[in-house]
Amino acid sequence: MDEAVNDTMPDVMKYNNLGTMKNFDTPVFVNGFKKNALQFDGVDDYITTGNLSNR
Repeated sequence: MDEAVNDTMPDVMKYNNLGTMKNFDTPVFVNGFKKNALQFDGVDDYITTGNLSNR
């Protein structure tokens, strides 16, 4: 993950599984396993998507 567009998190795997961020004031990106990672505060933030994938 590199960036968010408004309240939408793009799918870095290019499967068009776009997610909608809920309860994020301003998305914060930190060093992750491969590159960047979205930081959750652990209280009430989450991402929803209409598509589920096993990829």
